Amino acid sequence: MQPTAETNASRNVGLEAQLEQVAANLAFLVVQAHRRDRSKVAKSTKVAADSNS
Repeated sequence: MQPTAETNASRNVGLEAQLEQVAANLAFLVVQAHRRDRSKVAKSTKVAADSNS
C-alpha cells in the first residue's frame, strides 16, 4: 500500500519536530561541554597558581 501525500505530509511534520528537538538537545550538550571544559581550565589554572605561590 502506497502512502498518500497527506500521510507523507503528516509524517514530515512529525520528523521536522523530532529534528528540531534533536538540534535543541545537541546545542544544549555542546554548551554543557563547553562550560565543563572552561571549568576544568579554570580549576587547573587555579591549581597551577596555588602551587607556584
